[in-house]
Amino acid sequence: MTSYFVITTASSSLGNSFEIKSSPLSKLVQLLQLKAEKPPINLYNSPSFCAYMVVTREVMILKRLLYMLLLATLLLSACGKNTAPKEAVVDSNTSIEDIVRTTVKSKFTVEDTKGIVTISIQDDDVKQGSKSQMLKDSAKIFAELSKLKSVKTPAIIWSAPLTEPGGAQNMTEVLNIYFNEKDFRKVNWANYSQLNLESIASHYHQNEALGQ
Repeated sequence: MTSYFVITTASSSLGNSFEIKSSPLSKLVQLLQLKAEKPPINLYNSPSFCAYMVVTREVMILKRLLYMLLLATLLLSACGKNTAPKEAVVDSNTSIEDIVRTTVKSKFTVEDTKGIVTISIQDDDVKQGSKSQMLKDSAKIFAELSKLKSVKTPAIIWSAPLTEPGGAQNMTEVLNIYFNEKDFRKVNWANYSQLNLESIASHYHQNEALGQ
């Protein structure tokens, strides 16, 4: 059964009335016209879209930070050889090997004959700037050895593979630093990083391959 909406108006002056019938179909048409007049929704300005863009930007920033952190870790690992050596805790139980091992990563041997100590270090990666690093490591080793009462006359000998004129490589002595007992005890090793071993050592000799 079809329903109608009846609107009745009256005119007192004319004494007549009329009615307008509105069907459900016409009502539906009016609703569709009202919806069509509404402005379209802009998704790019909606709160949900803005929140999505903010989260996406934050995620991209975090990814970049992670990549930078990973790159820094790889660079530090590659430069591990030149990082500052660990401080050795020297006491009555500390050996000469312990001191050398915490300072250098190269192969080494230790000879100790009643306080006459000779430390031989083999550096397989000699390059530009190696002399400076050798002197720093040597100064640290001497400083730590000075804390051992048993050490009287220490010497550090550095060797490295040098290329001969014929093209062959041989392990050759490139640096030799020696202190007699008097000179060794006279040095203030507390500031070992500021010391010039070339001028204070009892004996100092370097191969010309190390340069100046």
